[in-house]
Amino acid sequence: MCARSSLSLSLSLSLSLNAVTRSEITDAWKRFTALPYPTASTGLADIRGVDAISTDTFLAGCISYFVEMGSLDPERVNIAQSACRDLKTILPHLPKDGREYFELLLQLGLAVIDRSRH
Repeated sequence: MCARSSLSLSLSLSLSLNAVTRSEITDAWKRFTALPYPTASTGLADIRGVDAISTDTFLAGCISYFVEMGSLDPERVNIAQSACRDLKTILPHLPKDGREYFELLLQLGLAVIDRSRH
């Protein structure tokens, strides 16, 4: 099983159980940041009016902040929610390697938003 599939499986299982801890998010984030950026990154600048590269940057910043601080402030929750909405919009239109990468990013973003509400 490739690293990306393994990470996806572990995130999916955790999310489906609604038991994602800060430690699990931190571990998943460390593994995620070691992944290569999608090779099909050209053409990600504008998909359905969404700049995937900027969305990646904004959401990654929120996840990184969560890992360091343990929660997101309301402004960062709003940024993360907006980025997750954008990712949901573009996911069906991404090439396969881009879709896998951004699905993992979306899962992490949703987990961080959920943990910040507790």
